[in-house]
Amino acid sequence: MLCCHGPWYKKGPDDEEATGTIEYARRHGAIGVNIECGQHKSAEAPDIAYRAICNGLRYLGMTDEPKPASPSSPPRLITVTHVFYRDDNGNFPKAWKHLQPVSKGEVMAYYADGRPIAAPDHGFVISLRMTVRW
Repeated sequence: MLCCHGPWYKKGPDDEEATGTIEYARRHGAIGVNIECGQHKSAEAPDIAYRAICNGLRYLGMTDEPKPASPSSPPRLITVTHVFYRDDNGNFPKAWKHLQPVSKGEVMAYYADGRPIAAPDHGFVISLRMTVRW
């Protein structure tokens, strides 16, 4: 479970466990961008991803097509600043959804012994899988 906004980072039991493409690229000196394009099983996700890639290439002048128009309002940017890993058989107090807002102090999960994991700041739950192996 990830919660945004704040300076705290807790490493998980296995730092390699959560390594994705962007983390791998950064570790090896590359610059990367991660674009959320919908749920993995969503029928629209491949088309959203394709349009995002084409628009990015157009914006960078890497195609013969004109640059895309600027959005009328700035996009919402989220910075991941808090990472939580469960290290025992805890549970969630509710069925969280991706990008669901969380308030400072709100309990996001419980450890098996009942200790709560509360949001240190206002933010969002990101890329949560309710059946995730913590």
